[in-house]
Parts: sequence; structure tokens; C-alpha cells
Amino acid sequence: MNKRDFHGWFSLFLMACAISIGTVTIFFQSIQFALLYLAVAVAGIAFVLFSFCSKCPCRDNACRHIVFGPVAGKLFKRPEEPYSFPDIVLTTIGIAFIAMYPQFWLVKMPLLMIAFWVASIVLVVEIITNICKTCDNIFCPGYVKG
Repeated sequence: MNKRDFHGWFSLFLMACAISIGTVTIFFQSIQFALLYLAVAVAGIAFVLFSFCSKCPCRDNACRHIVFGPVAGKLFKRPEEPYSFPDIVLTTIGIAFIAMYPQFWLVKMPLLMIAFWVASIVLVVEIITNICKTCDNIFCPGYVKG
């Protein structure tokens, strides 16, 4: 496995860990709300795929996230172009749904809340330090290559 693939898979693993921790925490308290969280997580990911990944010029052949780009390229046919304000808002909403929904239940289980946020923070650091730095998406607000 090359370095690019490792970081792509590792970031997916971290996201799965955070969502799993949130789901299990909620499940301990309410099966219905845990199932709803899974739906919220899927919807949040779909928001990101539609509003961000589907416009990325790397999505079909050079996506550093391994899975999301190719999936977005197949599900959502959008032109590769700069992101609009609504694209950024929908991306933010998608991420916020995933992160904020389980907080009511996580706060009641501090160790799981810490685990959720450690996985989430490590995920963000992993993306910024290892995926973004090797990405060629010239439309991304975080693009810094010259």
C-alpha cells in the first residue's frame, strides 16, 4: 500500500470510528435515535459528496480520499468548477450534522465523548496534513500549491 492509499484509508477509518462511537453511544440510550443518526450521517456524507466532491477535478482518478471522489463522480454529475457559496454551506451543513447530532447523548458518557472528539480531531489533522497537501484540487478553498 502506498502512502497516498494509506492516508486515504486511514481517514475513512477515523471517520467510521467517530460515526460508530456516536451511533453506539446513542444506541445505549435510544435505538430509534441511533438509527436516525445513521441516516443523518449518510445524509451528511451525501451533502459533502454532492456539494464538494462532485466538483473536484481529482474525483475520478486522483482522489486522495480513495472512495468519496469516485463515488461522487458516479452519483452526481456536476462540472469541475470553483465552489459556490451554497456548495460551501451544504458541505459545512453535512459535516456539522455528523458532528453535532450525537452530542446530546455523548455528553452523558464522557469517555465516549472524548473518544468521539479524539477520532474527529485526528481525522481533521490527518486530512489537513496528509491529504490536502498532496491534493491537486485547484478549486478547493484550502488549495495552497503554486
